[in-house]
Amino acid sequence: MGHGMKMRYTEYPMITVSRMSFLTLGLVALMVAACGDDDDSSSWSWGDAGGSPSAGGTGGWAGSAGGAGIAGEAGASGEAGSSPQGGSGGSGGSGGSGGAGATGGSSGSGGTSQGGSGGSPPAGDPFEPPPSPPSIPTAKRESIANSVDTILASGTVASASHSILIVDPDTNTTLFERNPNTVLKPASNTKLFTSATAFGQLGQDHRFASGIYADAPISPTGTVSGKLYLVGQHDFTWSTFFYDDPRFALDRIAADLYALGLRTVTGNVEVRGEFVYDGYQFDAYDPAAHRTTVANRFRSALIAKGISVGSATTNSSMAVPASGTLLTEWHALPLSVAASPINRTSHNEFADILLRHVGWMQNSTSSYDSGANVVLSWLLTLGMDTSGIAMHDGSGLSHDNRFSAQHVVSLLQTMAKRPEGQAWERTFSVAGVRGTLSSRMTGADTVGRFFGKTGTLNGVIATSGYLDHRHLGRRLLFGMLMNNVANQTNARTAHDKIIQAYAADLLSTGSRPSAPELESVTNDGNGATVTIRWTPATGASGYLVWSSADAMLWKRELARRVTGTSHVFGGLTPNERVYIRVSAFNDSGESDPSDVYGTKATKTASTILIVDGNDRWQRQPAPENTTGGGHDFVALVAEAIETQGYDTVTHEAVIQGQVPLKNYGAVLWHLGEEGSEHRTFELAEQQAITAYLQQGGSLFVSGAEIGYDLMTSGIAADQTFLQEVLRAQYLADDAETFVVKGSGGILQNVGRLGFYTPDRMVVSYPDQIAPTGGSKAILSYDGGLGGTAGIQYEGAYRLVYFGFPFESIDAREERRAVMSRVLGFLLP
Repeated sequence: MGHGMKMRYTEYPMITVSRMSFLTLGLVALMVAACGDDDDSSSWSWGDAGGSPSAGGTGGWAGSAGGAGIAGEAGASGEAGSSPQGGSGGSGGSGGSGGAGATGGSSGSGGTSQGGSGGSPPAGDPFEPPPSPPSIPTAKRESIANSVDTILASGTVASASHSILIVDPDTNTTLFERNPNTVLKPASNTKLFTSATAFGQLGQDHRFASGIYADAPISPTGTVSGKLYLVGQHDFTWSTFFYDDPRFALDRIAADLYALGLRTVTGNVEVRGEFVYDGYQFDAYDPAAHRTTVANRFRSALIAKGISVGSATTNSSMAVPASGTLLTEWHALPLSVAASPINRTSHNEFADILLRHVGWMQNSTSSYDSGANVVLSWLLTLGMDTSGIAMHDGSGLSHDNRFSAQHVVSLLQTMAKRPEGQAWERTFSVAGVRGTLSSRMTGADTVGRFFGKTGTLNGVIATSGYLDHRHLGRRLLFGMLMNNVANQTNARTAHDKIIQAYAADLLSTGSRPSAPELESVTNDGNGATVTIRWTPATGASGYLVWSSADAMLWKRELARRVTGTSHVFGGLTPNERVYIRVSAFNDSGESDPSDVYGTKATKTASTILIVDGNDRWQRQPAPENTTGGGHDFVALVAEAIETQGYDTVTHEAVIQGQVPLKNYGAVLWHLGEEGSEHRTFELAEQQAITAYLQQGGSLFVSGAEIGYDLMTSGIAADQTFLQEVLRAQYLADDAETFVVKGSGGILQNVGRLGFYTPDRMVVSYPDQIAPTGGSKAILSYDGGLGGTAGIQYEGAYRLVYFGFPFESIDAREERRAVMSRVLGFLLP
């Protein structure tokens, strides 16, 4: 369970995109490509020759089997085995099975022997180590440092106390420092340490749980004899920061209890544990007050659903009742979503209860001291110097908290090297765009490029974070704490001027190159190499091919320097996952990285093709993609595929015929928020998909604007494609909710799924759709306007279609669970 109605953020100006209907005078018919001949033994089937040789034989590499043939055609012959570094070659692959009405292909020839002992996999293309980033000239560094000294000596900030550290981590250079190890009051910079520890110790997918217990099971007549208990473990998401109505979760819990048959509770409702209910961001956390509010709201939710109950009572104990029977549970939004208002809008109550939760999870004690002890212990395990740190709450409201600029910068550096660091950084406020920095640093070099955390107390101003440098193409880190502040506005202005000084063009050597566009990352079928292709980048003198095992952590020392626009990436082990991005470089710096694509180095050709159809992201207005950089959405799709092999390509590669769909058992086509401006499915894409499905292929397609785009384009072929190929009717443009639940078919028993990811992709208009042409509903929207969110079709081909982006499902375990069912249906 979990999640809620249409969720809202109001701390930054919303960007409204007007809707238009596109009318055309002519109607374009959808052209369907014919496949195969009129063999009455089969309508269409698909297949192709096998891929590259795979490991086998004595020290050699066995040839792969030929693929199944299209109906009426023979399967391709298998390839010969080879022996790259000695040992006898593997045996030739067996011939592929013939399509209906044809025989299989012939076996491949045996491998050749080159002598010696032991074989090795293909090595891949050669490469060089990455170049060192260009350093900021000493004279420039000294000039800017002098400017910063002048800023700090001016006006009311001259009498303030400062702890400042500014570093260029890629060149290991300190750009400026003043008392970097002096501990000062950090104000809300404290939240950086609270949230980072939660991400590091609990994980970005951690979810707060609440259990509903009873003194006795529900009787056949619908009665619980005794009390009903709600036991909470620090859930702070029952708030208008996440739901239109903070009672959303309690109403769903009441509905679930009613569905279990509960009608009467003879005793009281007792609420235990800790919560924040519709918290106020400027308040200090009061556990008792929120517990009382939850008790009253829960009782009201039960009564509203038709469940009679006694009074609302509370108990500060976090313990489950000794004789309690668990009736149901509620799981909150994952930490990656829940933590957003902590750093973005500096929510005090959320930060305070999160620190107590960390203490509870690690030490079984819900207190600030317990949480602070976990923070300090964790920092020590990271190798950080904790000298002088004092932490008395999670929010920074305490004037007794102490941190230094060195502590802050060390935390930023450390988190950047951890898998959960990316998700943590996404919760930051952004200059000129969102959160507490939304009205600050609005110049071209800083707007949308400084990501940080502010802090304000009486006499205290703090500004810390990282600058995604517009000219250098790399990060600079800032830790700036100011105490004894006489004028807060002047203090903020001083910090802004310092960041802006370092945001300027520091090299003056010209422009860095444009970002390359990744075209494909495909498995070579040998268990050792994958092939990467991308488009040329303007102004590039070379490229860096970055690799990651999880699409979260990218290490520069592993990047491969190449000169062309393709690369056979070797050194992999059989079934190893690899995620790839590419950047360009020249003497002025590096480009932003490309999108992130992935594949798995299996010993046979990949079964699944992931198609990236989301062009809108690079052109997305702030606040979702403030730098206009690449996305990693299809990596979330790939990560959810647990067993099969997969390749990833851009939709242009399909249009251009570079990657035939017929080579894959299932195609996963993901469009994000691609809409009418950039088109969800061009005619050529519709033709390719239609031809593939007519051969008996299987398709999973998801996107928030597919129905809207195809039905309002004014093009007849678009409507035909939606209704007759995707088997869906378009009903409305916005379901006004971010929650779905299983309602039939392959997702019958799936609970509630949330797709609200405010720091990644805000799905503004999830389509309401309806089944047609033999399809059936499998997902419905929960809350908002309701209606169908997903359908499946099984006939001449198999199809699953979601009216919202699959990749926006907020919890990793839920993405995997849904993908497992989808693939189980598409690849029976």
